[in-house]
Amino acid sequence: MVPFALALQGMVVVAPDYAGLGLGSLPNGERILHAYDASPAQANDVANAMIAARSAFPNLLSTDTPFVTAGHSQGGAIAWAFAERQAVQPIPGYKGTVTFAPPVDGVKLIADGNEAYANNSTEPWVLAARSFIQHSVIAGVTAVYPGFNYTGMTAKVYDRFHNVMAKIQGCLPTDNIVFSDLLPSELGDPSWTSHPTALEFQKRTRVSGKKVAGPFLIIAGKKDGAVPVATVKAAVDDTCAVNANGTAAIEYVMYEGQDHFPVIQASQVYWMQWIKDRLAGKSLRSKVSEGSCTKRTVQEFRTEFNKPYTPPNWLVTQVTDPREVWKYTL
Repeated sequence: MVPFALALQGMVVVAPDYAGLGLGSLPNGERILHAYDASPAQANDVANAMIAARSAFPNLLSTDTPFVTAGHSQGGAIAWAFAERQAVQPIPGYKGTVTFAPPVDGVKLIADGNEAYANNSTEPWVLAARSFIQHSVIAGVTAVYPGFNYTGMTAKVYDRFHNVMAKIQGCLPTDNIVFSDLLPSELGDPSWTSHPTALEFQKRTRVSGKKVAGPFLIIAGKKDGAVPVATVKAAVDDTCAVNANGTAAIEYVMYEGQDHFPVIQASQVYWMQWIKDRLAGKSLRSKVSEGSCTKRTVQEFRTEFNKPYTPPNWLVTQVTDPREVWKYTL
């Protein structure tokens, strides 16, 4: 949705897989496990991808070619981590970052989801955290700390994660069909989020509340069913506080009526021009300036005529059976 749209506008798109995705082993056969939620590590992958792309295509990309980093969901947290990386370890040519619906702290998201479920919450993000995100974060912790050994995964989740999801390299759409029939008690042991190893992983990997290199645009949907908008807003507030006396322009835009994926299309008219302007070296819009932190809301428009879903919907039609959602998202 974003890479193809950018390419159609004539931009070069560097879209790397993160370590453990795509290429799953070293030349000697050793497996590369994907450290899901280790956003600072994947920010290094983004940096190395830029360096590699410039090296591979020197006739198109110079060592200081202007570029903007962008990411959604997991990629949004990674883009955020990259903006933090740029503040201390800059790559020439950087012109800004756009992040959509970023889960800045996966361990806390799961802990909050489990707590909300225990308090009888039925909010969509609670189901997403427990059913679709939890096992990925557990696997991410294990990739960094093998001794953690998938603590918190039930036998059923472990079996399906390794024998189905890992083999097809599935993500949110396939999560929906692989795990949706499990009982709440079969999704995981909620105590894992307080395990010392999980807390150490959280400390090392969470993003926000640090210096960033701007301009920095954060986009969120008020009805996000995977990453609650309140967590994004809190992360923005923490980051604005730390950067209050800096030079990074931080802008947070919240779109009413929009869910996890639809917010990309709802905001496209803004982020597309924002990226073009950064690459062209144009000034920020009048109410955004270097060293500022601005927050605004975009009102929903004609949302009574459409139904946004948490996953993408490529067939653009109503899904009447939740068990069929995956068919519309691949």
